[in-house]
Amino acid sequence: MKTISSRIVGLLYCLVCIACLSACAEKEEPAPDPEKMITGKKWRLTAATTDPSFPTANGGTSSNLYNILKDCFKDNYEEFREGGVYIYDEGTTRCNTGDAQTEQGNWIMNTEKTKITISSAGGNANTYDDVEVTETSLKYTFVTTLDNSGTIYTVSVTAAPVP
Repeated sequence: MKTISSRIVGLLYCLVCIACLSACAEKEEPAPDPEKMITGKKWRLTAATTDPSFPTANGGTSSNLYNILKDCFKDNYEEFREGGVYIYDEGTTRCNTGDAQTEQGNWIMNTEKTKITISSAGGNANTYDDVEVTETSLKYTFVTTLDNSGTIYTVSVTAAPVP
């Protein structure tokens, strides 16, 4: 009888130990919320590429869209404010002095946090796919035509917080 009792006590002791170890194990931190990480920062374009490559003025092709942008575009930034307010700012160097310094619209992420839709004050809306947000980068893609050829390009964008 003592043998069965000691086995039960031993088994209970093992179960208690396992339960304690499980309770003490490191808990996984919840994944950061992209919607929270995107707000509170001004995001400036740092890279833009296309697939397929597009024809250049010198007769070649390139997939590096950022390299051919005028400098007046490279200092622009966008803000995703809490409450869904979107701001696009021309930066210190405007390409056209007649353009407004800032444009305001609205933004929203889908429930999976993989798409951002930005609506302008005029009602036009664009959806950006494959959204990835970290503390130091914002990445997304969109599909467009860049020229009159009818070719459809996938543009991949990377932005970083303005220091």
